[in-house]
Amino acid sequence: MKNIRLFFWLLKGILVRYYKIILVSFVGGVLLVLCTIYFGPWALTLIKRDHKVIGLVGNFTPTNLPLSIQRLLSSGLTDIDDAGEVVPAIATVWQISEDGKIYTFHLRNNLYWHDGQKFTSADINYNLKDVEFKPSETDEFQVKLKNPFSPLPSFLSKPIFKKGLVGLGTYKISAIKLKGDSVTNLRLTSPAADLPVLEFKFYPSETVAKTAFKLGEVDVLNEITHLDRLNESKNIKNKEIVKFNWYVGVFYNNLDPFLKDKTVRQALTYAIDKPEKNRISTPLSTKSWAYTNRVKQYERDIDQSKKMISKLISSESADLTITTFNDNVQLAQSIASAWEALGIHAKVKVESGMPDNYQVLIATQEIPSDPDQYALWHSTQTQTNISHYDSKKIDKLLEDGRKENDREKRKKIYQDFQRFLVEDAPAAFLYHPTTYTIYR
Repeated sequence: MKNIRLFFWLLKGILVRYYKIILVSFVGGVLLVLCTIYFGPWALTLIKRDHKVIGLVGNFTPTNLPLSIQRLLSSGLTDIDDAGEVVPAIATVWQISEDGKIYTFHLRNNLYWHDGQKFTSADINYNLKDVEFKPSETDEFQVKLKNPFSPLPSFLSKPIFKKGLVGLGTYKISAIKLKGDSVTNLRLTSPAADLPVLEFKFYPSETVAKTAFKLGEVDVLNEITHLDRLNESKNIKNKEIVKFNWYVGVFYNNLDPFLKDKTVRQALTYAIDKPEKNRISTPLSTKSWAYTNRVKQYERDIDQSKKMISKLISSESADLTITTFNDNVQLAQSIASAWEALGIHAKVKVESGMPDNYQVLIATQEIPSDPDQYALWHSTQTQTNISHYDSKKIDKLLEDGRKENDREKRKKIYQDFQRFLVEDAPAAFLYHPTTYTIYR
């Protein structure tokens, strides 16, 4: 009996002396249990969130990150689908004035920047020559042009950012590492718990990137051009990707004394054995709404090629140097052999960068999302018209195409453009290249 009284006496003394600590501990324990019940599953998803380490080849600065990454971070006024169609993004709909000089975009009103600030039309910061941007206090945004320019909506698909790469997208930058001006590591995270953390590592060459993959530095290697037997391991898979927004072409220097003759260019093109896979006939993407296959096809015909070329050359004058880059050396050698059969002395020269001058260039060319190819083929575009092609007819079609807003009329213009251009053969259009993404 005395022991029981002593126990209660001690318990009473402890409670009197330490009741505050006991009360706080009890309340804290209850809160901890409640937090575990309600927030435990969410916390567990954070702990278990997938983390992908992705290797990319290329030299990029914070202001020229790959477009695929930019689109994870933010949006443009518009977007481009696989067929090159302009579709809504920040802008839900837009109207064009009758003279084609004023575009009125209606914007989504529920967007917020990664820093928590509400997006307004005043945040749109495109920098285009001879273009006036007029924000408003409503959800409207107006663009005024000096001259009609029908490709404008596709130009406005470029994602927009605030200073510091603050965007509007699903992901935001949580860490970035630089070496000089170049990005070496980039980590993206999303508030959505079901989306993985994406960590990108950038490598100067495909060889270095493949070594990093073999060493386990990255889990995924994006868009490499050659597998080099990497997919032969049982735990490694690969996904083939056709790059419909690029093509491999043979560009003839139209200022060269030998190649300025259209018949010579046509004869050389007839001698090329095009790959069957993903072949193209024009400089537009085969996915484009304006693409047409109703052009001269230049199916390989050595007899026709010899007949055309024999009337124009002598063995002393038929020397050609084919300039190319490492990725297309094998193709260049194959074409050189085909031209040798015509009596042409052809040799291959490999460059690491774009040459100042060349006779024939084999290169991979990016295709604009809009069918407008003014920069690539108009005679005034001396920096980007790498074939030095000059045709009044093509100039006129390109000028008309970027002034016309009617979809069907534009399509007719660009189909005519393709027919006349291919007939002139300033270049041989071969195929869409293929890349591979490998992963464990």
